[in-house]
Amino acid sequence: MLGSSLINRLIKFYPLRRKRHVVAILPNSATGMPAHMVVGTPTMRTFYSIVIWLFLVSSYSQAAERVTTEKVGLPVKLDGIDTTLETEIVSPSERGKHPLILIVNGSTLSPRTAKAEWLDRIAQDFAQKGYVAASILWPGYGSSTGMFRDDGGNCSNPRVASFFKERVEELSGALADLRKRDDVDPNNTLGLGFSIGGASMLALAAQPDHPLKAVINISGGLYHYNHSGDAVKDCQLFRQDLIHTVSKYGSDTRVPTLWIYAANDPFFPPEIARQMVESYRNAGGLAQFIALPPFEKNGHTLFKYSAAPIVNPQIDSFLAKNSLLPINRWSSRQSN
Repeated sequence: MLGSSLINRLIKFYPLRRKRHVVAILPNSATGMPAHMVVGTPTMRTFYSIVIWLFLVSSYSQAAERVTTEKVGLPVKLDGIDTTLETEIVSPSERGKHPLILIVNGSTLSPRTAKAEWLDRIAQDFAQKGYVAASILWPGYGSSTGMFRDDGGNCSNPRVASFFKERVEELSGALADLRKRDDVDPNNTLGLGFSIGGASMLALAAQPDHPLKAVINISGGLYHYNHSGDAVKDCQLFRQDLIHTVSKYGSDTRVPTLWIYAANDPFFPPEIARQMVESYRNAGGLAQFIALPPFEKNGHTLFKYSAAPIVNPQIDSFLAKNSLLPINRWSSRQSN
């Protein structure tokens, strides 16, 4: 381990001349970022700053060696038209077949500014666990070609099922291409999505061929919004159609699903989130529901790096509970 040998040498040769209480908080394992607090004399502060820096360099270099990242355009055919989806793929460096996780974003008012690497944190986390992690962008988002199709209707004439049918077609096309990779086990796929992406994964899992072994739905759903991006108030018919559609997905699949929502989500507050998950369960679906406390100023932003400390443990627990953690041979070698 590169950092360890350097740290040991530094401890031997760096003079600590004065005794004083020192606290050095090393990186938070949930985020990989340092909690930077070092107390002591200037000499001691410098010493511990160097130690922390070396620790980070060592940790990050090892993580980089374990995975590879590539950006590709996945070819899909939508409505008979060839379309390319911007995709970032993070995969374990080890040879062999790995389980696949398909990751997808939510919506935005500026689709062309979107980037597949926005969800890089999630992709990196899963690649470290032994998954081939593919983060895709919807048609019309980022450099994905085509246009984003939205047949979701409006408050007086909602068509939620039609909206997600379009998303399923797009996700199915991406999944079919990813399963052809030499490093992917085509029979072992998870789905993870944020906002419309989360509900889209529920829809994908409910397809007759049951393409997913599990779904992680974070802040998932669909809302009718105005030009400012705010959810339209008093859109009761649309909400009812969403709950009914989600219920149908629950009746068509029995794979385990994880639902994570924050208390201050402006689009899917606790009342609506619970109505959705209860309708899913009542129809026969398997759902673990996690109600998080308020997150920052907007609970609909759990995709952010700063959400990792509260989201990652829930995901890890779900994966372990459902035997979805691949054997980490790299860790085994390090411990031997």
